[in-house]
Amino acid sequence: MVIVMPESGQQPVTHSHTSTVQWKSFEIRMRQRRAERCRLRAEVELEAGFPEDARASLEEARRLGAEHPGVDELSARIASALAAPPPRGPRRRAYLLGSLAAAALLAAGSTLFLSSGQPRQEDALEASAAGHEASAVVERPQRAGVAVKQELVTARVVASDPPAAAATVTDAAPPRAASSEPSSPPRSAPAPARENAPSAAAVVPPPPREVAAPAAASAKP
Repeated sequence: MVIVMPESGQQPVTHSHTSTVQWKSFEIRMRQRRAERCRLRAEVELEAGFPEDARASLEEARRLGAEHPGVDELSARIASALAAPPPRGPRRRAYLLGSLAAAALLAAGSTLFLSSGQPRQEDALEASAAGHEASAVVERPQRAGVAVKQELVTARVVASDPPAAAATVTDAAPPRAASSEPSSPPRSAPAPARENAPSAAAVVPPPPREVAAPAAASAKP
């Protein structure tokens, strides 16, 4: 700002720097640069697939007073892009294909799981039923020790009668395998001993003794 000192009795005159010719030329240059940047931004937005943003940038360039030959051509391209239907992008198509594939896999997995679970339950029921039948059919085996104890008890009971005991033991013994050697003759069981048998001397009674009469009894009449 330049201040000019007037003569006495007059007010000072002020001159603004924006009123100069140099400043006006600078402002014009800045507006042109800004309009050029808006035009370039509109082209980039149109190529990227955003015609609405490109139209807004081109309108701003026109307000700034851009006198470029490519402005009219760019405006025609923006108008044709807005009139045409929006194309399907590759991202949307890939998203649709991925969602369809995931749904198909989920349906196949659920079907396979349900079909494989039913035979397993049937096999488990059949196995449990077969196990119950097998446990009902199988009998408990007899132990060898029980039979031996029974034979010993039988032998003890008949020990008082030797012939009967011998016959019982002979009957209870298992049959032997046939051999070529001649069998030995059976042993005869000893006769049972008579307990407290009376002797011949004890059977004959002793003779009676003679008693002598007293002498006094014979002297009486």
